[in-house]
Amino acid sequence: MSGDFAQEKRKFLENEIMLLTLNAGLSTRDRHSKIYADGVDDDHKEKIRDAIRNKLSDLGHGYITKVSPEEEHIRNIVEFADELTSEFSRMLDKGRFRIGVSQKVINLYLKYLWTLGWLAEPPCHCPFDSIVIGTLDLSPRPNWTCLDSIDEYRSLVTSARKAASKAGLSSLAVWELGLYDERRRNQSASA
Repeated sequence: MSGDFAQEKRKFLENEIMLLTLNAGLSTRDRHSKIYADGVDDDHKEKIRDAIRNKLSDLGHGYITKVSPEEEHIRNIVEFADELTSEFSRMLDKGRFRIGVSQKVINLYLKYLWTLGWLAEPPCHCPFDSIVIGTLDLSPRPNWTCLDSIDEYRSLVTSARKAASKAGLSSLAVWELGLYDERRRNQSASA
């Protein structure tokens, strides 16, 4: 074999990014906001995961070729949730792929693409999870795994923008990356 294996390297990284995205976005600890309906077998779960992979890949390519305005990004989150709900409602908990899970997988996937330099800086938002939401000045603080209102999602974005601005940052992606790094340093220091 000869060559630099550029395509193989990229495919490997894309596969790993997708695996990390799905694991983080579909792993909920709240028994009241599961992803899958009770009794759904592993084969059907894999069909849902395959659909998510395909939709994320298609969506990601759209962000690579152009920067999406915020309203288009929000529309992508809603459409992603609605399309998966339409395709798999019988296999999903409460018959719905929720907005909170949709935003998490999309925003996390875009974060990975951005940090690898495959997307222009920054993607529209950051992945909202319990760590990010826990830093926001909100009362009550929503559980991202239960969140299924685009208006509630917009309030997370607004609150995060205020926190980022307070930190002197205009980018939610850069602000959240700083939160991640701070948490990592604190965990290393306490270990």
